Amino acid sequence: MSTITVLDFPTVSTYEGTDYIYAIRGTGVDRDKKILASNLLQNLANKVVGGTTDNILIQTVTGDLADGGKALSDYLAKDNTTTYNPTLDYHPATKKYTDDAIAAPGFLKADGSIALTADWDVGAGNDIITDVIQARPSGSLVLNDEGGSAAISVDVSGDVLIANNVVITGDATINGTTTTINTQNLDVEDKNIVIGNVTTPTDVTADGGGITLKGATDKTITWTNSNDRWRFNQGIQITQAASGATPNIVADNFIIEGNTSTGLSILTTDGNSGFIMFGTASDPTSAIIQYDDNNNVMEIGTAAAGDDLSLRSGNDVESVRIDSKGNIGISTSIFGTNAEKVLSISNGVEPTTSPANQITVYSKDSSVGAANATVGLRTEQAVEAIGTFTASHKLRIWINGTEYWMQLDAV
Repeated sequence: MSTITVLDFPTVSTYEGTDYIYAIRGTGVDRDKKILASNLLQNLANKVVGGTTDNILIQTVTGDLADGGKALSDYLAKDNTTTYNPTLDYHPATKKYTDDAIAAPGFLKADGSIALTADWDVGAGNDIITDVIQARPSGSLVLNDEGGSAAISVDVSGDVLIANNVVITGDATINGTTTTINTQNLDVEDKNIVIGNVTTPTDVTADGGGITLKGATDKTITWTNSNDRWRFNQGIQITQAASGATPNIVADNFIIEGNTSTGLSILTTDGNSGFIMFGTASDPTSAIIQYDDNNNVMEIGTAAAGDDLSLRSGNDVESVRIDSKGNIGISTSIFGTNAEKVLSISNGVEPTTSPANQITVYSKDSSVGAANATVGLRTEQAVEAIGTFTASHKLRIWINGTEYWMQLDAV
């Protein structure tokens, strides 16, 4: 049977089970060392210098137990408290050295993936990442979620992709030329949205600003500095509730709709006027609807020389015409040569009753026949017979459905 003799270590005992051998040097306990049993046997075998087939003679070791000539102080014990800085590839690293290296400014480099099995807590006041994670030039930096799917990735150009929801509890500042939001709904809690908020806002910087809705053509609301106006390139409809009515296509640019009484108010301070103006490119004030509070007058009229005012009634038929010379026509716009400020009435249908407290004036052909229109009157007061009267002239008139001669005495 082969034997192994350990010289200069007369006392050898097991330590912590069978994994370790505990050696006491010399007869005096002046130092103790703990090494793995397998390593001890390997070290002893390496020191064999002679012997027989039955015995292996081990050279006496005079000094620290060594491996390859290195001092025992080069190895770390679990109760080590001495600073140790590894310098070669396979040197061990202490916990303190590793913690200090991770916390120190610089880069954390890895060829493969880094898996964290628990939360990464670097302590209050410390940054988890401060420009220290860097992807390889040919690849992307990817942070996976618990299921192994990419949650955050940064490609080689610096573009960032976040695969799920993002919650920002503080302010967010975006510096760039274009911000693109690809989402179905944009919910903004703030009740005021500010646009054009440059360093020094002016009407010049605001010029052309607004909102554009993309469609077959752009639908825009824009501010124009030259005339201080908001411009809508589409019609506007204000709907309090559906009315069931359809607007006429020639007047559907601005619609106010409701299912109860609906209106439009033009309000001014006392002594001023409210206007609705009509115009063209060559005549921007062709017609006016105006209330003049200073003179207590409601005015409806034309502003261009030679223009007439027409009032239309059922079936869009003209009922009253007031021309530029002040002539008034009832169902007519013909006043005769050189007429000014006259009243013309076209033939109509005479009334068959006399409304209370009024007379009715109308035009009707005399009994002579067509093209012999004369004055017609309808009064509450019936005509009365008179005595002998000599007149130089007479005129046929209609009174209450009966034709009379009106006898006239020339002045």
